[in-house]
Parts: sequence; structure tokens; C-alpha cells
Amino acid sequence: MVKENPLSLYIHIPFCVSKCDYCDFTSFPITSGTKPLFSDYFTALKKELLFWKKHYLKSPYSLKSLYIGGGTPSVVPFHHYRSFLVELFHMLGSPDEFTCEVNPNSVSVEFLQGLKDWGCTRISMGLQSPNDQTLVRVNRHQQLSRFMQAYTTIRAFFTNVNIDLICGLPESLQEWLEKSGDLVAKLTPEHCSVYILEAEKETPLSKRFRKGTIELPSFEYTAEIFEQMIWRLKKAGYLQYEISNFSLPGYKSVHNHCYWETKNYLGLGVSSGGFFNGFRYVNTHSLSEYLSASFENEKHYDYHALNSPVENLREFLFMGLRLRRGIKVDELKTKFPDASVEKMIYILAGSKYFSLSNGYLRLADFYFIHNREAFEYLLEVV
Repeated sequence: MVKENPLSLYIHIPFCVSKCDYCDFTSFPITSGTKPLFSDYFTALKKELLFWKKHYLKSPYSLKSLYIGGGTPSVVPFHHYRSFLVELFHMLGSPDEFTCEVNPNSVSVEFLQGLKDWGCTRISMGLQSPNDQTLVRVNRHQQLSRFMQAYTTIRAFFTNVNIDLICGLPESLQEWLEKSGDLVAKLTPEHCSVYILEAEKETPLSKRFRKGTIELPSFEYTAEIFEQMIWRLKKAGYLQYEISNFSLPGYKSVHNHCYWETKNYLGLGVSSGGFFNGFRYVNTHSLSEYLSASFENEKHYDYHALNSPVENLREFLFMGLRLRRGIKVDELKTKFPDASVEKMIYILAGSKYFSLSNGYLRLADFYFIHNREAFEYLLEVV
């Protein structure tokens, strides 16, 4: 059944036990003074939700997908989530897909049961590397044995599970490839996300790398191993439907497609971003500012602006071309009738970076994996 005015929602839970050295998401390690903030945080989330209802969601909208991420959502006891979910589902209805991230060390039967009772359909859990020593090096307090225990527990509740992996951490990538590939083939999660480490980001790991206190594999070698991982996953029955995402048939991420297709989505919580009818915003990264926000004005934003037509076009292309299928040319023409779409497609398809077939513009096979240069060229053209 097609929903009227579908809307996706991301909820950011910024608390975690400790912050991994490669992480650049906004998160705050739990201390004795942090736990009392859980209730305050969910009160603020409800206030922000009501702000959107009052000012923007005046016509009927229906919830297409809900994604709770972090941080580590599973470090917050589930009873904090209930009143927020009551308000959300009363306003927008229950979603087609409801995903929650969990951490192997903090996920509990009680938390999983709470999620199940409230309609969660999908769990995402980070493994990153199957090598315990690697996780110690990057300050991730997790062991493979604990991950396996948590996975077994999750399987008692859910039939749709995603596993996250990172290619490019300080370790033998050949060993990472063999162990990760074998593990995914053994566990057969419905979905697997594999991300290449972005060493240029401002994280503790990147700073250690620039100071020379830790070695990281070269980007070229990391990309080579990533390409081999694609073939390992393909052999195990997974379809690479997006640059970093793989699924068994019928298990593509509904929520992430709203990003790649530039559909309307709201981001609630500290540092969350959203896109709604051309309006793009990012919330404050300050926890104290978020908790004290009145949500009666726009002071809780770090950034907010109405996109220009060119910005909307660029975002549509950059996000849509991440998909293996690419972008439907007819949809591009309909969505941007004032742009010189024919000329743009002619230029892009005439380059080595893109191809045009069966009415779709897509990245050429080689540049679907090695895509930095292709996206830089796209920026020059558009």
C-alpha cells in the first residue's frame, strides 16, 4: 500500500560507553552525570517533534521509515523510548520499516523485547573488524566472542539484521577480508554495510595517523581489498545495490533509500540533519544547547537554508548515483524541468566516469568503486 505524503525519520541518541577513535559522529561517553540526562533528552526530542508538527506537518504525513542511531541507542534503557514512540506513532502512524542500532556490549534481552513490542523490524549492529587486537587499537571495547553472543540473542527476536564493517583500519587487510567474508557467509545477515575508512576526517585515529604514531593502509590498497570484498559478498548471495551497501534479495534498506532518492526526512536530536521540501538543516552539536532549546524559533539549528535549484540538482545527482541502478533520466527531467538536463547527460555519459543505458544514468563499473574522481568531475559539470 502506497502511503500518502511519506516521511522518514532519523532519531539521534548521542550517548555511548566510550567513543571509538575512528568515529566522527556526535556522541558523549556516559558518566555518573550523564545518565540523569536521558529523561531530559527524550523530553527535548518530543518538544522538537511537536515543533515540526506545529510549523511544518500541517497536512497529513505518514511514517515510511524510522531509524534510531547514535551514539549507542542500546545504552539507554528502553523505558525512556516508550513515551516518545507513543507521541510519534499517534502523529504519523507506524512505519513500514523501523531500524535500531545496537552495540554488542550493551544490547540486552529487555531492550530487544521492548523494540519488538513497539514494532521494530530491523536491527543494525557494528562489527567493524573481526580482529580483537584491531578493536583495541581503535579504542572500541568489543570482542568477537561478545559480538557472536549478541548476534545469537538478536536472532531470537528479529529476522532482518544488518552488520557494519569498516575496511581500512590499522590491521592486515588481507586477514580482515578473509575473516569478515567468512563470518558474513556463516551468519548470513540480511544486510551488510561495508565502509572504507576516511582517514582525512578529524578523528583521534586520523590525528594519530598524521602524527605518525599509528600506521594505516594506503587508500589505494584499501580500495583494492574493498573490491575483493565485493566479490566475496556476491559469491555469498549479496547484491551490491549501493556503493557501501549489500543485501540479500528483498532486504534493501528502506530508510537509506530516502537519503539516496532525496525524499523528505526529518532528523531529530543533537547534530541531526534533515531535508524537507527543499529545506535542509543541521541541529546544534551542543548537548546543553539542545536540551535547553525552546523549539519555538530556529536557534536550535547549526545550519538551515532553503536549497537553490542548483543545490537540489547536485544533491539529487550525488545521492542517486550512489545507487547501482543509477538515476532514471525521465525522473531527472520531470524533477528539474528548468535545468539543461539533456546537455548535462550528454556531457556526463560521454565521459569515462558515467554510462547511459536503458534510460538510466549511472557510474561506470570501475568508478562505482573508485568514485572520488567521478564525483569531482560531476561537480565541475553541474
